[in-house]
Amino acid sequence: MNIHPRGTLARAIYAKFHNDYYLDKYDTRLWYSVNKEHQFSYHSTFVHLVEPDGNTLMWLEKAKDSSTNIWMHLWHAFARIALQFFMTQTDINGFLKRGSMFILSEQQFALMLSHGGFNTVQYQRLSFLDIGAGDGEISAILLKALRNMNPEVIVDALATEASWTMRERLKKRNFHVLENLDHLQNVHLISCLNVLDRCIDPIQLLEDIYRILSPNGRVIIALVLPYMHYVECNSSHQPLRPLMSHWPEKAKHYSFESEAAIFFKVLENLGFKIEAWTKAPYLCEGDLRQSYYWLIDLVVIASKVTTMPPKFDPTEVKLVYLRCVGGEVGATSSLAPKIGPLGLSPKKVGDDIAKATSDWKGLKITVCLTIQNRQASISVVPSAASLIIKALKEPPRDRKKQKNIKHSGNITFDDILSIARTMRPRSMARKLEGTCKEILGTAQSVGCTVDSRPPHDIIDDINSGAIEVPAE
Repeated sequence: MNIHPRGTLARAIYAKFHNDYYLDKYDTRLWYSVNKEHQFSYHSTFVHLVEPDGNTLMWLEKAKDSSTNIWMHLWHAFARIALQFFMTQTDINGFLKRGSMFILSEQQFALMLSHGGFNTVQYQRLSFLDIGAGDGEISAILLKALRNMNPEVIVDALATEASWTMRERLKKRNFHVLENLDHLQNVHLISCLNVLDRCIDPIQLLEDIYRILSPNGRVIIALVLPYMHYVECNSSHQPLRPLMSHWPEKAKHYSFESEAAIFFKVLENLGFKIEAWTKAPYLCEGDLRQSYYWLIDLVVIASKVTTMPPKFDPTEVKLVYLRCVGGEVGATSSLAPKIGPLGLSPKKVGDDIAKATSDWKGLKITVCLTIQNRQASISVVPSAASLIIKALKEPPRDRKKQKNIKHSGNITFDDILSIARTMRPRSMARKLEGTCKEILGTAQSVGCTVDSRPPHDIIDDINSGAIEVPAE
């Protein structure tokens, strides 16, 4: 039976019933799982948390109980309407004591710090800084983890926060709230949780973190993926410099693992070393429509490389080889891990490859990107098979609809000679005659004929001397 509630409140409650039913059925282990088949070099530092632990489940139950308080949510809705003309959304949440967040439990934080090589036993007193601490709820969980790891350690808790209402809540939690990071140095542990995609200049913030982190210290960074940047405090809501170059053109076209690899390269280029990382939910308390909401976080433990990597050299030339289909814009998710760390936009390079390979439309080819000073020039690296198929002059085809095409056309022996001369630098044969026979062997595999004869018959004629091949 279809039910169609009429009132706004009735519709919200009806939607909550269905949304919470979905939440109860959802497999929360997916929050923590990654694609192990994705080929990149950071699998060894991955910490698999498997599923929500007891404290995470307690937070979820608390969020469900809170979402059933209809009068509280109505009061919050009316208050937001009135306050939005004077305050930012973050200030409103701080004023209403809303916006409770959760990433990892204290046990999960302790596990990550342990895998990341941060040992609190070596400290009698350590400094802890939470950048963009919000209301301090997640900061308090992290502090508990530190004290559980070493009950005798004295922790100096520092924090920064842009929202004035949140700063007041942090002071009540005994945090020393700082205006800026200018005079800090040798901080033992820094957390920067879901701030990089909300600040005006994330690259500058990472450079500041590197500057103030102690040589043996650790930084915990959480970043929502897929990467979407939004700055609350300026009119354009855009950052001065985005954290990753593919944003905003292809913001949602990457897998979690692909974007994680790009972000790791960003950190390494700024002088950090990846010690441990995991995938976790970024949970937020719900409302009348749903008990809780979540995004997916990449959580990284990084250390400071005391010797900075060499500065960017604009004269350095790098070669990157890629397989692609001529005349088509390839998937940016496959381009990003290879060229993103080199400072290139995958979307722009994909478009440039499509233009540069328009003569090879529909053919599987190899291209070489010659990269210098963050500019890429594109050249086709021909193969014998692609040159033969191109010489057949077949009409372009839709690779998705037409499969298992038979290349049964005909080419001339002059075409074979031309292809052999093109492939000569890559041939192992001593003479052009040997290269011609290599090309004829490829033509046999492709399935075409040469001067309306099977390619192997031409090879026999070359061997017998019936067909003479020029010296070069």
